[in-house]
Amino acid sequence: MKFSLHFCDHGILPLLGPGSIAFDVGAKFEKRELYFDHHHGSVAACCSFDVLRPRIDELEKLRGVESIKLYCHKNPDLDCAASAFYSLDFLTHSELSKNFLNALSSATGDIDQGRVTPLDLYNPVNDFNFYMYFLVLPDLLKDDKYSDGQSLAVIKMYFKKRDLEYLGAGKYRDEWSMLYFLCFLNAYHEWDPEGKHLKSAEFHGKKLFSRLDDFVGWLNKDRTENRLLTDILYDIRGKMEGYRYEFNSILKEKRYRLFECPMPTAEISKRRLVTALYVQAPFGILPFFKSLRGTLYPGLTDKKISVLIFHPSESERRFIISIDPTAPDRLTLKGLGLALNQENERLRRERGMAFPMIKTSIQSRYWHLVDGKPTPDPLYIGSPDPWYDGRGHSFSIVDAPSSMPNRFLNDENVTRILERGEWIELVREYETHSYRKWLKGEPLADRQGNE
Repeated sequence: MKFSLHFCDHGILPLLGPGSIAFDVGAKFEKRELYFDHHHGSVAACCSFDVLRPRIDELEKLRGVESIKLYCHKNPDLDCAASAFYSLDFLTHSELSKNFLNALSSATGDIDQGRVTPLDLYNPVNDFNFYMYFLVLPDLLKDDKYSDGQSLAVIKMYFKKRDLEYLGAGKYRDEWSMLYFLCFLNAYHEWDPEGKHLKSAEFHGKKLFSRLDDFVGWLNKDRTENRLLTDILYDIRGKMEGYRYEFNSILKEKRYRLFECPMPTAEISKRRLVTALYVQAPFGILPFFKSLRGTLYPGLTDKKISVLIFHPSESERRFIISIDPTAPDRLTLKGLGLALNQENERLRRERGMAFPMIKTSIQSRYWHLVDGKPTPDPLYIGSPDPWYDGRGHSFSIVDAPSSMPNRFLNDENVTRILERGEWIELVREYETHSYRKWLKGEPLADRQGNE
């Protein structure tokens, strides 16, 4: 079977044609097209396999298709890789054991929700959780050391042995990340077919993957294609040590800000005053701080951290605000993305800035077909590239506009809006008649009130 990889911006749904599958793009369940996602309140385990299983008949229809297209979000993570890995195996061999699937499913959910500590600060480097290798890999691919023609030839040979033919040319970093993710998962499954060493952590500090050194030793045997993987593992181990140092430095030097802010719960009418953590750090350190949500970290605070505001770099002006949707306090960010977008648009008008060009080959979640015509979300009219409000992820994450020229907020703007809590009132906008009709794809009323 031939396959290719394609990527879309956050907050965007790809237009799927015949022989296409989309993973982890925050999609609603579709009737005909193969959108698979796990960020929904009905999927408590928060893992892609829980969505794939009941739709297995839809996936079955792709058996025998000569070529398939796999879509996922940019900066792909383990969610994307695990879903693509499962689908490719199912369509070619269906060899994965139930034990391995259950182990990988549970582990992926824990990683995605930050319930697993990315690294144990009290253990040496070779005891780091194995999944950190997946998180550090994209940063390692910024240069051409592992993304040249020779590497691509080795990877294609690796897939060919599994009855797969990769059609890509290795032009993009996201493409290389997914290719290596898939190679690692294939190799790990070959080494541990029953998932005996693939463990899900039930609490912070417990290793996710055990016997890492045994796995690396197995890779180092006379396997030409695996030598490329072991070389990457050794380089990533060095990167991880650098991240570990930076993470400790940020905490030690108190290069972060803690503040209290009101937050609504899933009942909306109830509010709670919670502790938020703001930090500016390289993107690769995000999982370290993500795992602090819901914890009482020694020396950091005597209160549980409920909200994380992560700011990767001053120049990119990107802010990622998240909560744990599975936490018992059932907080929600519903309304925050809308408030941030309104402030973003106010600053745009104030500065007389025009909108950047928006791609037309993709379907945004902020447009629906109403009477066969693309119709913008009434909450975001005039914002072709808005802040992502988390609607595809149970309102557990808010992210900046996909285009950097469309980002006008700084850290003071973001934290001020959170601290004041006025954004909570905007949750009512999602209950308006016009929004609910648009969401259902029904005609909206005109200015005279006619349908």
